[in-house]
Amino acid sequence: MIRNLNYGQVSKLVPFLLEPRTNLQQTSTNMPTTFRNRLLLLIATPLLFSACISNKKHLAAIDLINTTHSGEVLQLESEIDTRNNTIKDLELKLAERIGENNILLMLRDELTIELETLEGNIKNLSSSSSSTEKNLSADLAKKEQYIKELKAHLTKVETTIVAHEDIIKQITGNLNFIAQDYPDDIDVGLGYDFATIEIKESFLFKRKSTTRLEDSGLIILEKFSEIFQQHPNIKVQVIGHTDTAPPSDKKRYTDNWNFSALQSATIVRTLVDEYDVNSNQLTVAAKGESAPRASNSTTEGKSNNRRIEFYITMNSEDLAKKVRAVLAEVK
Repeated sequence: MIRNLNYGQVSKLVPFLLEPRTNLQQTSTNMPTTFRNRLLLLIATPLLFSACISNKKHLAAIDLINTTHSGEVLQLESEIDTRNNTIKDLELKLAERIGENNILLMLRDELTIELETLEGNIKNLSSSSSSTEKNLSADLAKKEQYIKELKAHLTKVETTIVAHEDIIKQITGNLNFIAQDYPDDIDVGLGYDFATIEIKESFLFKRKSTTRLEDSGLIILEKFSEIFQQHPNIKVQVIGHTDTAPPSDKKRYTDNWNFSALQSATIVRTLVDEYDVNSNQLTVAAKGESAPRASNSTTEGKSNNRRIEFYITMNSEDLAKKVRAVLAEVK
């Protein structure tokens, strides 16, 4: 029973034992004084020792709690520093890879995940002890504000990318409107961030020629040139294609690569010289027989393979400037 007494009980018991007017002293008057004092000492000593041990354990428990919360605070501050470094890394990656739309989207997803992680950490911090909340409340407010700013800038980047894609969609719609009158000769396609036009060689060029254009070819090039002029930020790669049959005039054309390149160059020269398209928008390219659309084992397949392709994209430098302008607003 003595070991189960707490400090308060001991403090009440000791005065009782030492009180001169208690019944204990009155009933023990016949005891020798030395014996009575020893009895009191024997009773009080374990009680006092037990009380001291209990008090020390209490203080030790308080120290342990303080130490535990201190570790939590240090851990949370370390996590915040880690997140700050992660945010800086993401900003650097976004700035370095700005020229590629698919990479921008990947970074956008990474940034979204990072924001969700930070929000989760904020919730965890909010559920921690009240003392920790008080110490970190100012820092949390700053982080929440920074997250709001990042979300706002992320929205701006997404808006910039969407506007970039919408221009390609608008151009594709205009091209389709023109091509609908020539369903057997012109094919318009839309990719993720590009548009294509494929025109049969026979619609553009006179038979077996790399320089002489049909009237139908001149008419369609004039219509397409108007669209190119309306969008000075687009880039157009003009690619020549052939079937597997070698050029009939081997003295004039070394191979199909040479033949398709000359046809591509004629298209670009006509767009620039005749229809005032900016030459900086155009690029000559050739693939010869290396990229067929159909089998070369049939006459129809060979006819489909002999074509001129227009590969249309937005100027990546223009997109980079717009995104850099948004990133410049990030503090």
